[in-house]
Amino acid sequence: QTSKYDTTNQTATMPSDPNIHFKDNIMERMGGSSNINLLVVTFCESIKEDPKLSKFFGNFAFKDLSVLEEELLMAALVEPEGKMESQSRRSRVALHHYRLLESGLNERHFDVLSEHLKYALEDCWASDDVIEDCESHFATLRPIFEHA
Repeated sequence: QTSKYDTTNQTATMPSDPNIHFKDNIMERMGGSSNINLLVVTFCESIKEDPKLSKFFGNFAFKDLSVLEEELLMAALVEPEGKMESQSRRSRVALHHYRLLESGLNERHFDVLSEHLKYALEDCWASDDVIEDCESHFATLRPIFEHA
């Protein structure tokens, strides 16, 4: 798949830390970290092109958007090492999305983001069971957007 954005050295990459474990072995089931990186790029391209989200994400440089949304995906898909880390990740997501939440980003927009995640997973050839697991884990972040 070819990106229409200049993503050369512009996108964040998933950490290669062996201590990071994806929930339900999602990274392994998707074929490794390069496919997770492709997921982030595909997800961001989809978000950037959506007129329903352009108010929030349209002015982001692609690199900045990929870092922001990678953090969102990591909060959803990576197994926390205890309750404190889980709360810390959710707090970072809320903090980094703060201005967007202040600008009106809410649960309806989160639902649109969820649709984009599904499309990105499909574009990355994820199996139906991986898509279902990712959607389920991603949905756990919805409360952050409900209190906007």
